[in-house]
Amino acid sequence: MKDDYLWDRSGEADPEVEKLESVLGRYRHKQTAPAFDRLAREQSRPRGWRFPAFRFSFWLAAASAVVLIGITTFLVLRAKQPNNRGPAWEIARIAGAPRVGWHSLRANSETAKLKVGQTLVTDNSSRASITLEETGRIEVDPQSRLRVIASRPGHERLSLERGTIHATIWAPPGEFVVDTPSAVAVDLGCVYTLQVDDSGAGLLRTTMGWV
Repeated sequence: MKDDYLWDRSGEADPEVEKLESVLGRYRHKQTAPAFDRLAREQSRPRGWRFPAFRFSFWLAAASAVVLIGITTFLVLRAKQPNNRGPAWEIARIAGAPRVGWHSLRANSETAKLKVGQTLVTDNSSRASITLEETGRIEVDPQSRLRVIASRPGHERLSLERGTIHATIWAPPGEFVVDTPSAVAVDLGCVYTLQVDDSGAGLLRTTMGWV
């Protein structure tokens, strides 16, 4: 067999080659050969924006960003929300008109509640007490600000921003905590007085027990 047959089918074909042609003939490409020069020119042309696809991708990315921001905001706000699963402190007026927010307690007022995030404020002529049955009782002197930070079973946390409180605590040790601008008082079962002046400095005097 001449090699020319393999290139231009001239000359006599080898029987083995004819056999292969017969077997592989069904896979022969019968269409017109592609115009490679035209394809090369089209590939080299600069492509413009595909506006419909671009707009869809842009809005999809924008929607995903909005959803992500919303989820993140929800999780952050949820984490910052105070824990309010425990009972509220019961407020009793002793003198004057102590207030919680815009609500003032006067002589004919019913007993109010002090919840997580709320602040009990006394002016220079008012006093009040707050009580939680399973925790203890606290008297709040004039010119004081006392806020509830957390309230849940086994953990009560207050913040004395200024003024004076007298605490009688019967909760188990470590379950009642008072924050001040300069220190943290962890009760171990006792009776004590805690005072914070306008500079944030604190003074604690224990009558009985340990803090």
